[in-house]
Amino acid sequence: MFTHCDLLEATSGTILSGGLGCGDSVYPSVSIDSRTVGEATVFFALRGPRFDGHDFLGDAMEKALCAVVEHPVYELFPGRAVVLVDDSLKALQRLAAYIRKKHPVQLAAVTGSCGKTTTKEMLAAILQKKFKVLKTPGNLNNHIGLPLTLSAMSEEDAAVVEMGASIPGDIKTLCEIALPDYGIITNVGPAHLEGFGSLEKVRETKLELMDHVGKAIIVNGDDDFLMKGVTDKQYSGPAKRPDTRSDVKVITFAVGGKGDFTASVSGDKKKDSKGKDFTIGIRLSFPDGEKREIGLRTGGMFNVYNALAACACGYSMGVAHDDIAEALDSFRGVAMRFDIRQRDGATILFDVYNANPASMAEAVKELVRLRHRRAIAVLGDMLELGAYSEEKHRELGEMLAKLPVDAFIAVGTRMETAYEAFIYARGKSPLSCHFDDTSSAKDKLADLLSEGDTVLIKGSRGLKMERIMD
Repeated sequence: MFTHCDLLEATSGTILSGGLGCGDSVYPSVSIDSRTVGEATVFFALRGPRFDGHDFLGDAMEKALCAVVEHPVYELFPGRAVVLVDDSLKALQRLAAYIRKKHPVQLAAVTGSCGKTTTKEMLAAILQKKFKVLKTPGNLNNHIGLPLTLSAMSEEDAAVVEMGASIPGDIKTLCEIALPDYGIITNVGPAHLEGFGSLEKVRETKLELMDHVGKAIIVNGDDDFLMKGVTDKQYSGPAKRPDTRSDVKVITFAVGGKGDFTASVSGDKKKDSKGKDFTIGIRLSFPDGEKREIGLRTGGMFNVYNALAACACGYSMGVAHDDIAEALDSFRGVAMRFDIRQRDGATILFDVYNANPASMAEAVKELVRLRHRRAIAVLGDMLELGAYSEEKHRELGEMLAKLPVDAFIAVGTRMETAYEAFIYARGKSPLSCHFDDTSSAKDKLADLLSEGDTVLIKGSRGLKMERIMD
């Protein structure tokens, strides 16, 4: 929430039309979509490769009280204000940074190659036990989504935001807007290699968060590649945010090993004290010696790490042990991310939001771990790998061939490389095949599926693998 005066001061904008005086209006939020713009909001006309928000200004101003534009607008909107800025996107980012500085909330930022959204949601659930919380909706984690989130800041005590990156410098840019007090790096893996060029650049970019947190950075102590970067950065002396006075604390989490926060797996597919089913039982160990038993209802061993990261950050921000345990016990997962479903007597591991080599490998391991009768992998292309695409798909096929996977249905032009590597190692089988489209893969799975089978459906968002379940 911000005033008209805040908008002008933050953006250095010039009023083109509208009689609203400084401070006369209070705006609850901003929007960049004329189709969903809310009452009394500010519409930012952004220009992108496939659209120009200025083309939809008339529609937006039917509800919005104000528009921010980057070239003169000669149409008048009675009772509405139009503000001219040099760059609409930069103006949106400046406004978000301005609002963040005005609100002294505790803010945590979550980044990593896998698990960002689930960790963010787990942490938000934990923080809500003590605070009024602002969180990133969905996975709006880029240079547009994060400013949209922060621009809605109002009376919250805490905030948790997700930070994604596709090129070096992305995390730095987001941190300069959000000014995080705490940061979480879930892991580092081969994601968005097309934009980074190397795994080392991925790590370097994720570690930009370490340069900008005010209080603590929370990292996966079991990720050796990440920890090498953390150690090197500590040794060289990470930069400190200008408004901080003390060194950044490094907090680690680990499963079955050494860390400030640790977890051990205590059981699978059990019932809690109230008779409710859970998927993975874990024992959380806190730095003060306290322990809590948790029944995670989300599938995947990787979610043990996500829960640990959220636990470490929530505890560091002042949430009590029992509240953390209760929040994690009640967490139900995130749509389309390793959602465990039942169909015709078969178990479906539905993980279709996105895919990269690291998340794909973990999902396949879970398929094998949870298999009953047969393990069936229905896997779609992993996108944004650039020059590494063929190599990473081939490695996936070779990995599948070494595991007790009974059938492999490959979907997409890139996944054909994985299929060829699979049949080269295993030999051809009527249970395994390759299709360019999800429709054919859906028909094959329907013919193949039997009671007791365990099926993993996973692929990058561009393939819309959810159609296989329609």
